[in-house]
Amino acid sequence: MREEVPARHHMFIVEGDLSRCREILAPLGLGSARRQGDVWERESDVLTVELVHEAQTAATFTAAGSAHFIILAADRIGAQAQQALLKLAEEPPVNTTIALAVPSANLCLPTLRSRAVVVRASGAQRRATTFREGEGLARRFWEATIEERLALAQEIAKRDDAANAARACLLRLGARAREWPPQHQRALRSALMWLDAPAPHIKAIMEYCALIAPASPTDSEHCDSRERLVS
Repeated sequence: MREEVPARHHMFIVEGDLSRCREILAPLGLGSARRQGDVWERESDVLTVELVHEAQTAATFTAAGSAHFIILAADRIGAQAQQALLKLAEEPPVNTTIALAVPSANLCLPTLRSRAVVVRASGAQRRATTFREGEGLARRFWEATIEERLALAQEIAKRDDAANAARACLLRLGARAREWPPQHQRALRSALMWLDAPAPHIKAIMEYCALIAPASPTDSEHCDSRERLVS
């Protein structure tokens, strides 16, 4: 069933991916605008300030009287990008609808959310999006230094779907674990079991994984300390 959205508003934050964002905007004339070449879309792992400036430039050249759509989709949003997007939301170009697709609206600043119609995902939609994210989270986790892994653990723990995000990350990380030493594989299995406990401490579990996961090629200097931790 199609979700109802306000007939007139210039800013939307949609929990989900680019396709769900398009679905939400369809009743507002997205299809006809696309046929007129009045839709500007970009999808990225991280929304940067440069990408927001590109969107602002594209909106500036909107033909007078035509409806224009700026659609951005990202898994993460930089702090400067949020400030730039906030400015764009506060001074929107004429006849332009701006939409941002993100895994969770809680990734956005409260001030940015206050300028937008926030379209929340259902529980099932959020879980599906989170598990698709798992591969990206696992890749970030694997390639990171130990300090970056600890920061990622904190980032995951702050999410409103923290348990699902942590589980998705560790399950995808488990695909790499087949090549790990046995003690590291056992440690990862223990972490997944702890996630299933009542009220799991997500931050502590992910920090544990940050310490026990074998070092990536970019962080080989910490390899010896991790071996001692799980031995």
